[in-house]
Parts: sequence; C-alpha cells; structure tokens
Amino acid sequence: GMGMAASLDCKGLYVSGLATTRPTKPLHAVYRLELDGTNKFARFFGEEGVAGADEKHLKDPAGAAVGKDGIVCISDYGNNRLVAVKPDGTLAGQANVEKPFAVAADPRSGTVYVLSATIGKYGDAVIGKLTKFSSELKEAGAVSAAVQVAFGYGRIAARFGGMGISLAGDKPVVWIGCTSEPD
Repeated sequence: GMGMAASLDCKGLYVSGLATTRPTKPLHAVYRLELDGTNKFARFFGEEGVAGADEKHLKDPAGAAVGKDGIVCISDYGNNRLVAVKPDGTLAGQANVEKPFAVAADPRSGTVYVLSATIGKYGDAVIGKLTKFSSELKEAGAVSAAVQVAFGYGRIAARFGGMGISLAGDKPVVWIGCTSEPD
C-alpha cells in the first residue's frame, strides 16, 4: 500500500509504498515532498531499490505517519517492524510488528497505532489487528472491542482505503477506510 503523512509544520509530505512500473518493484524507501513551492522530492529514509533490515534500510514500507516531535513512523511491511525516524533522517527506534500495513500517530501524546494486514493476490488487504504503541514504541495492547466488532472480529477482506487519526476531541479517534464489504 501507499501511505502519506504531512510534517507537523505542514511544509512537507512523507510518501511511502512507491514502486517502479513495468516490472513493478518496491523502491524500499520513504520520500519527502517539499510543499514550499519548490516541489523538491527527495529520499528521506531507506536506500532506493535496496531492501534491508538495518538502521538505514527498509523492505517494502507500506505506511507513514508523523508523531510527537516530528518523528516519522514507518510501517516496514517486509521486515515486520515499525520504524521511528527523526526529522533529520536518522533512526530513532523500532519495534517488532507482524505485517504492519498502515500507521497513524498522535502528535500530542506520541501514541502510535499500527494496522496489521496481509496483502492478497489482487492488492486486497486481509486486516488483522490494530495495535497501540507508546511514544517509546512499547506495545500497549490491541484496540477496544468496539473496533474489533466493526471489522467482523478483526478480519475482513477489503481493498484498503487509508488510515488516519482525528484529534478533535479529548481522545484520539483512529479511522480506517475500506472499499468492499466484509466477508
């Protein structure tokens, strides 16, 4: 999947999940598009075309979100991990997550939400679970039962439509969009 997230100052847009065409190959990097009128588009983290699991590489990153202090959270799908990167492009931390497909972050508290999913043959996502992490990337557990029920006990086959977070109220609300009916 492809993910996009605005920087906290709204001067940049982080983009993950890009691939080449004919043949399709993941680029294994997250990019930043400057929104200052220059439209500069440059690699932010990862090495273009080179998969890896160390402090400088990604493998098929599927989502990005910007959290507290401008930390960019990346769902590193191919490495089964959540990666946190400082605004200067250096690794801030990582956590093991099975099939992290999308990510949302609360820039006030630093809480990170990761949606796990398995990608099907036709680009459909079988959604697994939504897991909450602290700003230090310590797992804080699965989401409430209300969300699990909304997704047919946590598993549906769907074309993933996106994930975001609303900070309008006292508590953050995580939104997950799908474009087909539960199975």
